[in-house]
Amino acid sequence: MFSPGGDILAAAGVDWTIRTWNTTSASNTATFRTRGFALSLAFSTDGETLASALEDGTVKLWEVRTERCATVLAGHADTVFKAIYSPDGTRLVTAGYDGAVKLRDPRSGEEVMSFEAGLVPNRIASAAFSAVGRQRLAVGGHNEDPRIFVWDLEARKLEWILSTPRSQWISALRFHPLDGERLLSSSGDGSVRAWNLSNGKETVPLLPAQTLRHVHALSVGAKGSLLTAAGRDSTGSKVGTAGCVWIWDAASGRLLHQLSDEKLDVFRALDFDPDSDLLAVGGEDGRVRFWNAASAQALPSLEAHRTAVFSLCFDPTGRWLASGDGGGEVKLWEKSSRTLLATFQEKEGTIIFSLSFSLDGRRLAVGISRNAFPRTAVIWDLAYYERHMAGSLEHEILRLRREGNDPRSTSRARAWAETVRSRK
Repeated sequence: MFSPGGDILAAAGVDWTIRTWNTTSASNTATFRTRGFALSLAFSTDGETLASALEDGTVKLWEVRTERCATVLAGHADTVFKAIYSPDGTRLVTAGYDGAVKLRDPRSGEEVMSFEAGLVPNRIASAAFSAVGRQRLAVGGHNEDPRIFVWDLEARKLEWILSTPRSQWISALRFHPLDGERLLSSSGDGSVRAWNLSNGKETVPLLPAQTLRHVHALSVGAKGSLLTAAGRDSTGSKVGTAGCVWIWDAASGRLLHQLSDEKLDVFRALDFDPDSDLLAVGGEDGRVRFWNAASAQALPSLEAHRTAVFSLCFDPTGRWLASGDGGGEVKLWEKSSRTLLATFQEKEGTIIFSLSFSLDGRRLAVGISRNAFPRTAVIWDLAYYERHMAGSLEHEILRLRREGNDPRSTSRARAWAETVRSRK
């Protein structure tokens, strides 16, 4: 994960170490050694402290600049799987497989509040912290008791216990980014649900439980008005499993569109453009499909990869789209012209399971896995490539002309190339 300033990247490895890198020089700035796996990392809001949740039941706070372990927070009887700083940085929340959720002062390490979730057998699967509105913490349970517990941190009390029949483990939780009064959840039973936290009621089931369905990815539109999920669904397909994208109105929970492709088994990745309703979706056939999520209008797709697309990410500035596949390949595209700008190849047999841009869009962090385990984090300095892209685009423009492509595509590519040159 990136620090709040974007200058440091931290990653936890299976070798019981946590490493940080300077994102400008790509140099390894610190290595922290632990006594077990770190399941979660979180930077303080000032970027000076890195919290690590460890399988030995402790949380260690590291001073990023000195590489010193400043504090060891004990109190959990089992693995700590999540550590989250509150948005204002004054509280650190830790959640463990012992079913306990603790709220601490990150400076002193003092335990401010502690909640026993009461899950059976005391195993928590997911957690989320509200970023706006009332300070709330939500945790979801595993298969044996897949309820959702919501605490009001300001009133220091358990506010709601949310449960549904037939539900399985709560795979993900997300507060709505604009008001904090709505909570989204996805479950192992194929359901996606929206909850109203003013009354503790489910608004409407966005996707009802269905064993023939699986949800791989969730996303919220930049304007907060659209909710999306991508995965696979066999319930309405005539040919077996079909890749599906679901789009809902965030206010009413009404399903606006269900987009399916029976030629495809599953969609594995999706992301919203930060500036519009443009939705990018990656499939097992290596194509990246585009839709206007508001109107469900299909837009021209990209024949992007030779293997399944596992990850997609628009950069925060709205200029780039990065796509990663199951063959170790990452491609960088210019968003408006859909022009391929660069291809980065990792070792064969690796999967690009995550992509993340820095806040200024100048660096791209790539998470690489092998044999189903995260192995490596790589940072690319996109500013370096950008300085050399204008000339490459001139060759691309000549090729487009020779092949008789749409003149509008050529003009868009040229306009972007000129913009790059003007920034030199």
